[in-house]
Amino acid sequence: MHELENAALVSIGRAYGFSWLAILCIIFAFSFQPPLAAAVGGVLCIIFTLVLGACAWYAKFKKYDRTQMWMMLPKEARPPKEVAQRVISRILRDTYLWFAKQTAVMSIVFLAIGILLKAAGLHELPGATRASNVERPLPAILVDDSETMYGLRIEVQP
Repeated sequence: MHELENAALVSIGRAYGFSWLAILCIIFAFSFQPPLAAAVGGVLCIIFTLVLGACAWYAKFKKYDRTQMWMMLPKEARPPKEVAQRVISRILRDTYLWFAKQTAVMSIVFLAIGILLKAAGLHELPGATRASNVERPLPAILVDDSETMYGLRIEVQP
């Protein structure tokens, strides 16, 4: 039974890790406003928790021999075909629910951090300044210039 649970942890944990990588990249994209980044992280974790819950529900309907867990198991560690569907679907369901609980806790943490940062008045990173209209780049246009070899040059219009 221990080998079955390890195979489930590895197969689901790999996808879980890549999903967390995506969530953290999105949070980093909003890092210019920490309360917003924490709120986005909390919402993404809630969505991820719901997806993991749906996967846990679907585990009992998925054919055992089409799961990654089954393919990872050595032939001598596989349960007999008569009980394999029940055993593997239960282990997968329990593993999905364990990861869903971890993600639910992280969603609460992210949302609490967002609320605390907002209450503390930290709306953007200290020292961050926004560009004024003068600092923004000027629009550039392509101009046809028949004297040059390639026929085009770039001019900046104020």
